[in-house]
Formats: sequence, C-alpha cells, structure tokens
Amino acid sequence: MTIFGISMVDYNTEFISPATVYPYTFICYTYAKTLLNPGTRLGCVALSSKMPLDYRSSFRTYLPQTIIMNGYMVPDCVTQYMIQDIETLSIRIDIQRMEKKLNMMLNILLSIGHKIPVKPQGTFYILVMSPLEDDQAFFRLFAMNTNDICIT
Repeated sequence: MTIFGISMVDYNTEFISPATVYPYTFICYTYAKTLLNPGTRLGCVALSSKMPLDYRSSFRTYLPQTIIMNGYMVPDCVTQYMIQDIETLSIRIDIQRMEKKLNMMLNILLSIGHKIPVKPQGTFYILVMSPLEDDQAFFRLFAMNTNDICIT
C-alpha cells in the first residue's frame, strides 16, 4: 500500500489527483488545514470512481465503524455547530503571505548551512537533513540544549 500526503493549497501549481489514475485511491480531506485550525476533526473521505465496486462497498461498510471505535475522530461540539455553514464561510487565507513566510524560513535554514533535499510544495512541513553525519547524535545534542521535542 502506498500513502501519499496531498495538500490542496494552491501554489500556482497543477494538481492531478492520484484518484484519476490509480483506482485503489481514497483521499482524506480535512478542514483543519483549509481553515488553519489544527484539531478541527471534520472532513470527508473521497473514493476513486475507478475503485472496483466490491472495494468501495467494503470501505463504506467499515469506515463508519472505524470512526466510531476511534472516538477522537468525531468532531467536537463547536465544530458540529459550524458544519451547516462551513462551505459558505468566506474565509480567505493569504497564500502569498504564507508562501513568503515559508520561503523566509527556507532561506534562513539554508543560509546557516542546513540541507533541504526537497522544497515543500503545497505544504508547510520542511524536512531538513541533519547537519551531522550521525543524525541520532545530532538529535541527542539538540534535545539536551533545547526545550523542543525531537522525534527520530
């Protein structure tokens, strides 16, 4: 199974959904990113129209059960109240401003010697290579000298 993380944020790039070319695709969409509201447990799942019917049927059978079993996947009270208005809200996110901040952060990281193998496109996650050959040693050093959380 291959899982791709896709952002719908538009950086003037063409977006081609994997669902148009790969039949066993399902896309999870969340309003948390669209509304820049982390923790908003509201979204939808779209199944490729090319997905074989037996797979779609199984998916439709088991997805609701999975959501119920994982109670944290249920929208909180405030989010439930906004469901009826969510598609008509006129919330505009200044993508150019966000991209400017992203580019500033990339330039700062590059200017102090960090290597960034892939520039983020449609996301704000920056994957930075360790400046030391031993990445575990770097994270131990980093963790000892900061109050930040390191995940390796």
